[in-house]
Amino acid sequence: THDLNDPQAQAERQKALELRAVKQDRMLRELMANPTGRAYFYDVLATCHLIGMPPDLETASMAFWLGEHNIGKRIWSDLERSAPELLMQMLKERGNG
Repeated sequence: THDLNDPQAQAERQKALELRAVKQDRMLRELMANPTGRAYFYDVLATCHLIGMPPDLETASMAFWLGEHNIGKRIWSDLERSAPELLMQMLKERGNG
């Protein structure tokens, strides 16, 4: 934990978060640079319903579907930020770009 009232602790936390984001972006670029990594992320995004239209579902199933969709949107956003050219390459490889 950190002290929300301590400016130095806040600055250190912010710096740690920024470093973590840089490392995560690097990891995503490394995975997306490999055809197997791109295929994996395509499959994950398809499972999260980012590719395709939503089905006509009852309320409980729609809530579950939307939860999966939100996870996919987070992954898509991370890939778009860290490796946009590789995201487009992934879509072209699957005939969606």
